[in-house]
Amino acid sequence: MGEPLNNYRAVTSAVRLLTDASLFGLRASSVTVSTVGVVPRMRSFAADLPGVSLALSLHAPTQHKREAIMPAARAYPLPRLMGALEAHMAAARPHTPTSRVAMVEYIMLRDVNDAAEDADALAALLSPHAHKLMVNLIPYNPTDATPEYRRATEANTSRFMATLRGAGVLTMVRRTMGDDIAGACGQLVRQQERFFASRRRAGEEGDASGK
Repeated sequence: MGEPLNNYRAVTSAVRLLTDASLFGLRASSVTVSTVGVVPRMRSFAADLPGVSLALSLHAPTQHKREAIMPAARAYPLPRLMGALEAHMAAARPHTPTSRVAMVEYIMLRDVNDAAEDADALAALLSPHAHKLMVNLIPYNPTDATPEYRRATEANTSRFMATLRGAGVLTMVRRTMGDDIAGACGQLVRQQERFFASRRRAGEEGDASGK
């Protein structure tokens, strides 16, 4: 689907349909929109979709490391990104007095962003806003598209979570399902890509042979 906040008009229209009581009737609090961090749209999100949660795919506590993991991060430096997140949290309407209004997503990559110093840096970055956000640590699902990455160990993930919780940041580890059949997040699309690529090759070979 690409980056939701780069397709802003369509995404906001879809969310409004989903949360319309006369149509699908989903509660706004049950809908979350994830972004790599499109700063101008993040700043208008709370006003345009009140009550809908925003999830920021952060994945690293520093600009340099974030760019290495996700090149799209070059568009907005980390201070601007955090400024937009803070503006969103200030404008967002919590569902209850203790509700978090934003989620930070952090994929756990072995020997890339899972070290103790990464956990300390992330805790320092997020702890001032601990009452308004939560962190979702995401086990990496291996694919042949990124063979250089491996899933962080459970021990490292647990230590990482303990560091964030020790700093007062509500932190959870996402439950991974479907990786045993290559159907987990990030894996299924690779299966589809290979399937359609093989179909195209078969079609080209058929055309070349006159069939």
